[in-house]
Amino acid sequence: MEEGTIKKQIILSGILVAVISGILMFIGCVVYGSIKGAQEKEAQKYMREVVSQYRSIITAQIDGDLQTLDALAAFVGQDETVDFDFILPRLEVESRRNDFVRMGFISTDRKGYLMDTNGEKRYDIDLSDEDFIQETLSGKPVVSEITEDRFSGETVVFYGVPVTHNGNIVGAITATRLASGFSEIISGEIFGGAAYIHVVDSQGNFILRSEHAVIDRPLNNVFDDGEIAEQTRLSILSDMARGGDSFATFRFRGNDYWATFIPVGINDWQIFCLVSHTFLNHNFSALFTVCLCVMACILALFVVLFLYIYSI
Repeated sequence: MEEGTIKKQIILSGILVAVISGILMFIGCVVYGSIKGAQEKEAQKYMREVVSQYRSIITAQIDGDLQTLDALAAFVGQDETVDFDFILPRLEVESRRNDFVRMGFISTDRKGYLMDTNGEKRYDIDLSDEDFIQETLSGKPVVSEITEDRFSGETVVFYGVPVTHNGNIVGAITATRLASGFSEIISGEIFGGAAYIHVVDSQGNFILRSEHAVIDRPLNNVFDDGEIAEQTRLSILSDMARGGDSFATFRFRGNDYWATFIPVGINDWQIFCLVSHTFLNHNFSALFTVCLCVMACILALFVVLFLYIYSI
């Protein structure tokens, strides 16, 4: 075979190998992008399902508490006049059947008649400065923001349900629950301890924190000290403001995290969950490594095949 012909065949073989390599690399990039997109959607779906379970537990607790008060308010509202000799003993009995730390009746002049489960009683207390009392006496059930109790100093949430008679508001039934009850709900391990649940407001400020945290550092706001694009932050805030879900990537101290926000449906509370990319992507990383090895083997076989053919 002439030298020129051999040289031409070698060049053509090199070009063919380069083309095949390029095609394999292109296919690899397409497959990588497709798998990565599918993995992100799967991670988003998985996190939403898990976090939604905690939202259901919290809302079921709150709904059950409000139903208890609503039933009591309907019972109290049967009489045309407010009879404290009838109402207060009834509240005292009811307080022993639930997990409230305090129950009470609020008159239309904002005076409170309160009974703690430890037996302490407070009558004729001026509660006109309590916002949740104002809202309740305007005619709607209310769940307050988590706040400090003026009497015990503990972190609590207040409930209020209006008492009506023939369509007229004659007072309100209130109850106080320790916020620690909700903290216990969100303190369970998720993904084997790789993630935990927190409750934040629509600005990202922490309302309730799990006893554990993926990022072991005290933060007042989920956006503190994190490397997150301003556009992403504004998108999350916009989603929370309109009551929608949000899913994004956070970067903290060089590590990437998936973050999801789901509205609780109470006030502007959002359930916030953070989990590292490494944990949710371990299956994807293993699959990508296998695909990369397979493509490398195929390419190596092509090279060996061409070398063998032109050595004959």
